[in-house]
Amino acid sequence: PQRAVRDKRYKLIHSLLLRPDPAAKKHLNHGASNFRGSPSFEELKSVSAQTDQIYKTFLNPPNYQLYDLQNDPHEFTNLACNPEYKEIKKRLIARLEKWQVETNDLLRQPELLKRLTAETDSCVKQNIRAPQNGWKYLQYLNPAKISGQQNNSPWENANQPLRIAPFLDLDGMVITVGGEQRDN
Repeated sequence: PQRAVRDKRYKLIHSLLLRPDPAAKKHLNHGASNFRGSPSFEELKSVSAQTDQIYKTFLNPPNYQLYDLQNDPHEFTNLACNPEYKEIKKRLIARLEKWQVETNDLLRQPELLKRLTAETDSCVKQNIRAPQNGWKYLQYLNPAKISGQQNNSPWENANQPLRIAPFLDLDGMVITVGGEQRDN
């Protein structure tokens, strides 16, 4: 799982797990699968250094990625470790953490993140897209059930896919859940 925040110029991506992504590896091992058009590891042997770095980041995302969308709209150059961007990174991290608190982002809780990771890793190991008895995260990451509220949230039917808005515009910034984003 990842969270991201951006302003008009910079985008910060925070990877919640500091480990290789087993699902990404699986897709590259087998070529296309869910990522139509993704190359296989064999095909990656002949790509440019820049493309190779992109796929290395895809497979093993760093804790933070920072991109200058004005000068690098395709997000090729990660500036997160560049000391010149320390204050920008710090500002965006603070805004992302504020959003996580404001929205009660349940994956801030290590035990829930660990549980979600175990559930998804089990599917990867078994080479299945979803557990036979359905995803359990629809129960333990259900904000309405955790707080005891009754409402008509997308969580009500655990057999339905998870529907979370891919972004929220807060204070002129865009927050993404997952990897989708949209400019306002």
